[in-house]
Amino acid sequence: ASYENQEGIQLMRFADYFGRAFANVSAAQFPWAKMFKESPMPKMVDVPLSHVPEPVCKTASDWISQRSPDALGEFVLWCIDSIMSELSGPTVGPKGAKKVVQQTPKAQVAIFVVLALTLRRKPDVLINLSPKIVGNSKYLGQEKLPIIAWVINQASQGDLVSGMFSWSHSLFPTVCAKSSGNPQSRDLVLQLLERFLTTPNASKARAMLLNGAVRKGERLVPAGTLDLFMRCTFPVPNARVKVC
Repeated sequence: ASYENQEGIQLMRFADYFGRAFANVSAAQFPWAKMFKESPMPKMVDVPLSHVPEPVCKTASDWISQRSPDALGEFVLWCIDSIMSELSGPTVGPKGAKKVVQQTPKAQVAIFVVLALTLRRKPDVLINLSPKIVGNSKYLGQEKLPIIAWVINQASQGDLVSGMFSWSHSLFPTVCAKSSGNPQSRDLVLQLLERFLTTPNASKARAMLLNGAVRKGERLVPAGTLDLFMRCTFPVPNARVKVC
C-alpha cells in the first residue's frame, strides 16, 4: 500500500509534526498531571490548544476531517493510552504506524494538542470509543478521571450532543452507579454536566441538546441514567449521606 493510503502512518506523522513544533516545551513548563489535578475544569478546556495559532488549528482540523472514522478511533485511543501510561515504556501506535511511534512524543503537550484537535473536529469518534474507555479499569481512578473528563469535554467543543451522549451513556453510569463511589469523582462528573448545560449559555445549550435528543437511534439521556441522576442529586433523607 502507498504511504498516502496508510492512514495510521499519516496520523502518527501528524502527531510527530506537533511533537517537533513543541519540542522545546519541557515537562516543567507543561506539568499536565499537576494541572489536571489542581485546576478547575473550565480553566482546562482550552489547554493546550490556546497556544496553537488559529490558522494552524483550522488547517489541521480540515486535514483530520478527511481521515476515516476507524483510523481516527485508533488514533484517539492511542493518544489516550499514551497519556495514561506515559511512564510505562513505548506505546504501539495505530495499524501500520509501528515504525514511527518511537519518534512521536508521549504524554507531552503535542499529544494533548492532536487529541483535542481530533475530538473537536470529529466528536462522533468518541461515541464509539466511550464504552471501551469507560468500561476499562485502566482508564478509571481518581487520578485518571480528570483526563477522561477533559477528553469528553473536547468532544463537546465540537458537538455538545456528542459530549453529552458519552457522558450519559458511559461516564456517569460507570462512575456514579455505586453509592459507595468516590464523592470527588462524582462531583467532577457532575461538574462536567453543569458545563454542558451552560455552554455557550444555558438557552443555547438547551436548544442544542433538545435538537439532539436522539442520537444514533438512541435517547441522548437513557431512562436509567436519568433515574440514577435523580437519586444521586436528590437522595431520600435517610440515604443522603450514603448516596450523594
